[in-house]
Amino acid sequence: MTLRWTDTGKWDDKWFRTLKPIEKLLFNYICDNCDCAGFWEIDTEYAAWIIGINPEVIEAALKGLEKCYFKNERFLVLKNFLFHQGNLPLNRKNKCHLGIMKRLGQHVDLWERLKEYWSSKNYVTFEHNLFSSGRKSK
Repeated sequence: MTLRWTDTGKWDDKWFRTLKPIEKLLFNYICDNCDCAGFWEIDTEYAAWIIGINPEVIEAALKGLEKCYFKNERFLVLKNFLFHQGNLPLNRKNKCHLGIMKRLGQHVDLWERLKEYWSSKNYVTFEHNLFSSGRKSK
């Protein structure tokens, strides 16, 4: 079982506070079930079965969470997952980061969107080495 950090301050964040209860539950479910890079293979039927509601409710909750992820036909990636897990900047010398980089390479379309997003938030810069540039503080 993988241990994850959770930001207890999320309950004070206006975006999280204004989510519907099912959206909060689904967000936490995705955070707990995504891989080490923040990718979750979209499976609304299984998520609905685990949570105990019907898949249509999960689909509606995903729409309410659109601000926090990018997706393609099969996967979604949580935009801020690696930042909140303390894994940015990525470093090729960190063995834990190698698995993250491998997963990013498997999802090139989503990786390109993450790269733009992280740069816009000043989480990392991509001027030199793609995976070891400095993280700027919040």
